[in-house]
Amino acid sequence: MESILHGPVLTSERDLTRRILLALALWHHRQRSRRHLAALEDRELDDVGLSRDQRRAECSKRFWQA
Repeated sequence: MESILHGPVLTSERDLTRRILLALALWHHRQRSRRHLAALEDRELDDVGLSRDQRRAECSKRFWQA
């Protein structure tokens, strides 16, 4: 009986832990990508099709912002 009662709790705790880890990984990826974007030169920006203003707008976002 006890395992039946605790089964859903453990599953939701695992799901919560997984969601937290995925969010942290996503935030880390955004931060790293924006750092690389900030380091691009004008010619490299042209290659990826971004303007300086677009780069500035993207790099000004916080890591949790999409």
